[in-house]
Amino acid sequence: IKTIEAFSNGNLVVVCDEGVFIYKKETDSFSKVEIGGSNSKVAVLGNSLWITKQDVLYEYDLIKEKIISEHSLGEKTFMLRSLEHGLLIGTTNNLLYFADQTIVKKLPLTEPFIHFVKKGEINYLASNHHVYELDLKTFTVHKRNLLHSSNIKSITDLFIDKQDQLWIGTVNGLYKEKSLQKAFQKNPIPIHARRIT
Repeated sequence: IKTIEAFSNGNLVVVCDEGVFIYKKETDSFSKVEIGGSNSKVAVLGNSLWITKQDVLYEYDLIKEKIISEHSLGEKTFMLRSLEHGLLIGTTNNLLYFADQTIVKKLPLTEPFIHFVKKGEINYLASNHHVYELDLKTFTVHKRNLLHSSNIKSITDLFIDKQDQLWIGTVNGLYKEKSLQKAFQKNPIPIHARRIT
């Protein structure tokens, strides 16, 4: 299993080696979505499940149980997240804000964003090597020097815990925010953290 997202009614969407599946809680059953694969990104927004496959974004209607729209993004998708009124999409060269069936905002990138997490009013994005803060009003990003180590090889996950502290999983180890000092521990927990839950 690569991704699990929850719907408001308790159902789940699961991305795994065999593709994209919807788990229905009331029937305790899985059904395969006709589009998507093991590398698809998914996001839930209202009654729609958004699915990427290579450079195409599909909208799957959860009530009709079928694809109702598709949009060519022109490049590979690395990240897909639902926001209050739209989708945040990280592609090879751009960060996109997609709403009302169109790309509303576009920001050119020097490296693709792979991870996103929201901490109160702060939106964090991460590429393989850097953490950024996203201002949604101006649709700009600012690099944050949260990690003291200059030899970060790969950021694998971002996570906000119940105490509202940011965790950063890397190949080098697991970094945890120190909320009182507003800084990260200099030495990571020596674990290759692929996912944080």
